[in-house]
Amino acid sequence: MKLRNSKLISYQQLLAELNEIKTTPPRAFAIDGVAGAGKTTLAAQLNLDLPGSQIVHMDDLFSGWQEPLSPELTRRVINEILDPFINGKEFVYRKFNWYLEVFDETIKVSPADTLLLEGVGAGQRAFRKMLSRIIWVELDPAAGFERVIARDGERVKTQMENFLKDQKKHFAAELTNLVADYTISGVP
Repeated sequence: MKLRNSKLISYQQLLAELNEIKTTPPRAFAIDGVAGAGKTTLAAQLNLDLPGSQIVHMDDLFSGWQEPLSPELTRRVINEILDPFINGKEFVYRKFNWYLEVFDETIKVSPADTLLLEGVGAGQRAFRKMLSRIIWVELDPAAGFERVIARDGERVKTQMENFLKDQKKHFAAELTNLVADYTISGVP
């Protein structure tokens, strides 16, 4: 594993760097960091500023609260999303409905120049050879937890406490923050 020791950069620096990366083959950028760090907000802004980009949220791919960062998730992301994307093909995946606790909506994504794979686990080791760059959104996990509860409500507090354990174990094994190409400050 190559440690990249990325330094903290501004959004403007990040955007300039990403725009320098060629789009052939298509570019796949992972946006990873702890829950509540601001990954979705960053992805939405990049989506506006990088023409021809598509976002896929890891939250839509988890199969619920039990073992969210499973080997099954990794397999699905590689086979259903990353492999077709980097080969310039349309891809289809099922989105997890957190209220009904089932995969229900089918999402079809046309070929694009840039994929923004956003969420906890987006920069994991199994994906890295398929990714153009990894962006780490830096935030204290406790602050991220508070942001998630403020956003999603007290009803998810117990599940989030368990998710934080899975997240901590995942990042301890993956060391995504240490191999990221770029680090950007999360919220607040």
